[in-house]
Amino acid sequence: FSTVFFLIALYRLLNAYDQPRPFSAAFDSGFFIGISALFYINVLVLLPAFLIGIGTLSREKKWREFLIMITGVIVPFIFAISYAFFVDAVPELIGILESNIFTYNNYYFKNTELQIYSGLLLILTALGSIKIIKDYDTKKVSTRKFYIVFFLIFLCSIAGLTFIPAVSQEMLLITIIPVTFLITNLFVFMKSRFWSEFLFLILFVVVATLHIIS
Repeated sequence: FSTVFFLIALYRLLNAYDQPRPFSAAFDSGFFIGISALFYINVLVLLPAFLIGIGTLSREKKWREFLIMITGVIVPFIFAISYAFFVDAVPELIGILESNIFTYNNYYFKNTELQIYSGLLLILTALGSIKIIKDYDTKKVSTRKFYIVFFLIFLCSIAGLTFIPAVSQEMLLITIIPVTFLITNLFVFMKSRFWSEFLFLILFVVVATLHIIS
């Protein structure tokens, strides 16, 4: 459920591209990030990527967009806390949020197969990023800015997986969204057809193997 609302938030964020006053996009993206965080609180680790993204995508960079986005994030929490207050469940709500941040969850680091798959995705993402950087000047302005947004989301999700005790393999559902963009760019624009087909075949075999093992 969190990923669904995150996708809506990302869609609204990208709509801010080249708008002189992207106030609606800023609020909507923040609002849906807030809803997403109510299902999975650690999505908030991606908020810095969205704040930088709204400044990158909008035509004019002003402080209002950042404030409006933060307000949008806060609004769902105001509704949630208000409801918890009326049903006398504020301590329980705070306890749930706290446990979802500080409870150590190391399932991902015990899953060797998933780590191998993640390593392959990391290598392909790095190659895709290098490809975009090499062709950066030839890309459309929109593609450049979208790349920055996706790469920031990727970095923030990896940071959450690394530094927040409660974050485990569920964060990969978020991480895979920018990774898809970066890897697709690699496969589409790779000059060598042999290597593009070979790398895609490896990815396919690894995914199929994981499904068989599981």
